[in-house]
Amino acid sequence: MAKKLELKVVDTSDLDDGDWAVTNRLKRTYETDGQEAFWAEIQKLYDDDPVRHVEALCAFFPTEMTEALKDGLAEAGITPDEAREMLRKAKRKAESPAGDQ
Repeated sequence: MAKKLELKVVDTSDLDDGDWAVTNRLKRTYETDGQEAFWAEIQKLYDDDPVRHVEALCAFFPTEMTEALKDGLAEAGITPDEAREMLRKAKRKAESPAGDQ
């Protein structure tokens, strides 16, 4: 039987309290229910809150996510500065009680 890999938060630099709650929940899911359940939770997070989904994946897999995001942005013709501004706007909108900022 293959040894289960340890899942850990690698990059804590941009995590707020909500991000910590999500990453801790994901880590518990992985530890108790395994990899398949972890990825199911990641998909559910994507469906519910795409911004927090990216933040959680960046916390666990910062190098891989940085490269994937750079590649995706380049393919879409979006500069890193444009992407940062879109992310800021999306995060503000997600955090707004009315959701309409």
